Amino acid sequence: MKRIGITERPDWREKAAEFGFNFHTMYGQPYWSEEAYYQFTLNQIEEIEDVTAELHQMCLQVVEKVVDSEELLTKFQIPKHCWEFVRSSWVTSQPSLYSRLDLAYDGKNPPSYWKTTPIPQHLCMNRLSFSGSGWKTRLMPATCRPMPISSIACKKS
Repeated sequence: MKRIGITERPDWREKAAEFGFNFHTMYGQPYWSEEAYYQFTLNQIEEIEDVTAELHQMCLQVVEKVVDSEELLTKFQIPKHCWEFVRSSWVTSQPSLYSRLDLAYDGKNPPSYWKTTPIPQHLCMNRLSFSGSGWKTRLMPATCRPMPISSIACKKS
């Protein structure tokens, strides 16, 4: 893995905002930095993909246990009036929520899990629209990956 320094494009903030990526700067600090990018070998990419797939499968195993347990649904703070919706969604393989899996990786040691950040689907769609503009490779801070239900907002009947 190589870190390659680059010159920041002068209009990247405006371009990001144009595509709905409005949190490019938070608390007066850039959320995204264009001072460098990273170059990976094919083996490194495959290693990251393997770890990500393994983490995703682990998450699916957790969801399978959670949907069958009132105790775990409560621990995961799924509102009781949503339990049947969540179970039905799981059983019928409905589209999942999205999340960013953050990994620590130095290109030498195996990637290690750092944290999971849920991403509301509408923000993921904004990111996908923005990434389709050709800016993804150096502007997007995250990729959107399918993630099982860990929390849900549903209407109370």
